[in-house]
Amino acid sequence: MIGKVLLHAVPPLAERVYPIVLEGHSDSVTSAAFSADGTRIVTASEDRTAIMWDRLTGAPVAVLRGHSRPLTSARFDETGARLVTASLDGTARVWDAASGEQLVSLAGHEGFVNDARFDPSGGRVVTAGEDGSARIRDAETGDSLAVLIGPGGAVASAVFHPAGSQVATAHDHSTVVIWDAATGDQLFVLPESILEGQYTNLAVREMRFSPDGSRLVAAGEDGFVNVWDTGTGANLLNINTARRGITWVDLSPDGRRLVSAAYLAGVFSIWDVFDGAELATISLGSTINDVGFSPDGTIVATAGSDPAVHLWDAAHGEELAVLEGHTGAVYAVAFSPNGEELVTASADGTARIWNASIAVQGAGPGAAPGPIGLDPAGPWWVLAGV
Repeated sequence: MIGKVLLHAVPPLAERVYPIVLEGHSDSVTSAAFSADGTRIVTASEDRTAIMWDRLTGAPVAVLRGHSRPLTSARFDETGARLVTASLDGTARVWDAASGEQLVSLAGHEGFVNDARFDPSGGRVVTAGEDGSARIRDAETGDSLAVLIGPGGAVASAVFHPAGSQVATAHDHSTVVIWDAATGDQLFVLPESILEGQYTNLAVREMRFSPDGSRLVAAGEDGFVNVWDTGTGANLLNINTARRGITWVDLSPDGRRLVSAAYLAGVFSIWDVFDGAELATISLGSTINDVGFSPDGTIVATAGSDPAVHLWDAAHGEELAVLEGHTGAVYAVAFSPNGEELVTASADGTARIWNASIAVQGAGPGAAPGPIGLDPAGPWWVLAGV
């Protein structure tokens, strides 16, 4: 039954029983995200639907049906009033978050849509296509505002500048392009590997603008992480991680540190954005599907083929907690805006809400980290090693 959860009431946050299991999808859940105010969660699934959930109760608010193939992403706009979904059916769709009604379908790509995002104002949507293009649309009418044709190869992701003035697109062939979001003009073409002899024609998978928009971080399957000046296109930092397949990257909220993860190697590293110093490198021994900083930048969460989710100290790389409960690979992890909770999406067909603050505080200074879950005999936390 859609919306079956562990809770039947809404106790204070400190008294809630975690994890809260969000059941309702009939196939793998591939992404999960909080609304900006933290009251809602949206999940996307290979079952061709997205589900919007009430964070407090874990109950489904709306099931978004209309896509004909698996979804690749689902996100809220900054107000939480609308959502955008992307799908392998070649479309993105905008939905009303209150009613779950589809507002507009964004067609035009010839092939998969790998990603879709709102601009900061919510007035535009950018989509990234397997056909080698990104498209900027009016979020209300669906009208095409710009078609961004890059150097060739699929566009894995497309992201707006924090001010909405630029769009960055990540391409095959180790290339990132920065575009003028208003005109669609190409501003800078940034080869991901800038060292002589290192150009490998491998894809760039992940990018992040710094909070102030002055820098763009890009990670490539060639093993390089680069930081670029978004005003001049100049390369500010080139990190050779010595590991092929860097598919995930995230920036700390203050823009001073970045985390990169090599999917197949199962290794992630934390770096200083300004001097490239390697602050920590950890091997998980299993593939990594996602990484992310907490809103205050003190914790890094990792998710992968290991059903457990790991929380790490972002300054030194020490393991703080292990969240156990999923029975399949975990594809996505995201913190709530206040950092108190964490939502995860899994191949087991569920998403789960965890209390990140309890997990980290429970481990305590000097305590041996261990798995965190539910005692099968009752609704109590089990913290191994404490």
